[in-house]
Amino acid sequence: MIAEDLGVLVPAVKKLLKKTGWPGMRVLLFAFDGNPHNEHLPYNYESQNEVVYTGTHDNETVAGYFAQKTQKELEFAYRYLEIYERRQIPDALIREAYRSSADIVIISLQDLLGLSNEARMNFPSTIGKNWWFLNRFPWRIIIVPIMRSLYILFMMEMGTGSEI
Repeated sequence: MIAEDLGVLVPAVKKLLKKTGWPGMRVLLFAFDGNPHNEHLPYNYESQNEVVYTGTHDNETVAGYFAQKTQKELEFAYRYLEIYERRQIPDALIREAYRSSADIVIISLQDLLGLSNEARMNFPSTIGKNWWFLNRFPWRIIIVPIMRSLYILFMMEMGTGSEI
């Protein structure tokens, strides 16, 4: 069970999470508003009992979201992620998610591939174009090598070997 604790929360929600032990959600797309106390910034996670996402199925892709930001809006993200170009953001957010203290990391395929909003999964409160990306994508050709290389990278970083 994952609690969708996004948006404006009343104290009862935090109390319920603590009582049940359900992990809360942290979304890296929401982290870079310039507020150093933003709960979605990994250094502000209150526990490991979190699920971190680059974005959810209802959001723009990472590349699409940051493509619309001004240089000034990007400055905080660049500093935090230690990067200097917009095109580096999708990979940097994925690294940041895996380096966070969260027990669970969920990355959408679109973000893993650095795709623009043309590959957006869902447009809330609409019908017709939602989830079309799933039907038109050559999953096995692309995803298996990417997942294997990510697994090897993070297992080596953690010092646990690279065997699959």
